Amino acid sequence: NLFGAVNRLVSGEGPHVIRWSPEDEFPDFDVGAVTPVLTAWSPAEPPPYMAVDLSLTNSTLRASRFYYADEDSVPGGVTDRTYKTTVLLMRLIPAKNVRWRMGAPTGEVGLNDKTRETIHYVTFRDDYYMSVYQLTQRQNQIITGKLSSTCRGADYPDADFHPLDYCSYDLARGKTYVWPDDMHKVTDDSTIGKLRIRTGIPTFDMPTDAQWEYACRAGTGTSLNSGLNISDTKVDDSLAELAWYADNSGTHSHEVGLKKPNNWALYAMHGNVLEW
Repeated sequence: NLFGAVNRLVSGEGPHVIRWSPEDEFPDFDVGAVTPVLTAWSPAEPPPYMAVDLSLTNSTLRASRFYYADEDSVPGGVTDRTYKTTVLLMRLIPAKNVRWRMGAPTGEVGLNDKTRETIHYVTFRDDYYMSVYQLTQRQNQIITGKLSSTCRGADYPDADFHPLDYCSYDLARGKTYVWPDDMHKVTDDSTIGKLRIRTGIPTFDMPTDAQWEYACRAGTGTSLNSGLNISDTKVDDSLAELAWYADNSGTHSHEVGLKKPNNWALYAMHGNVLEW
């Protein structure tokens, strides 16, 4: 029941006003004994969670972004379906000045020999936000105005909450680039372009390979981000708690957020649909 300049980005001298009526929340409590505590973050070091309301346009930019200090502060909890439909919930990944080992060791169980997994070291300049979930069908519809899924109809009553499938790099960022010279260009008619326009946030983009792998591993160096290697237990036990894949998915996608998240509270980094 807080209103005003709370959980928001504010700037300028103000005044910035927060309104709260504790007697409305605690009618039987001596509100005179309540001591409010205000915590503020620098824009250069924002809070761990950012929620972007996709139902609002860039004309209401400051009203569309909300920030939360921790998982318990996210209204309704991170698994609430609001964050699978109208709101894009993002988690800050602590990466600034971190140097880490990217890639998988030769001979790791389950490693696809055809992939380029040469171990090398990467250093990040900044922290970055990652979406807690894969972009869902409903979120994509709000952003692009289009529905594109193989899982629609009476057999899939929760289709809106499934991740977007059958998407390509071209659809995500646009078809006008010439690789690699224009790799940072995003067209206005692409998913990312429309997301930037709708939210007024020009830094929205797909993660780089390094950003994605670092976020997926979440501090682990094992083949699974639970801290287990595929060889530690039966693959159907160790992988199934983290991901939907060929043996447990029924050959179709599923609602996001139903499996165990990694250490940074990101879901389905190992499976549900192919990653962008």
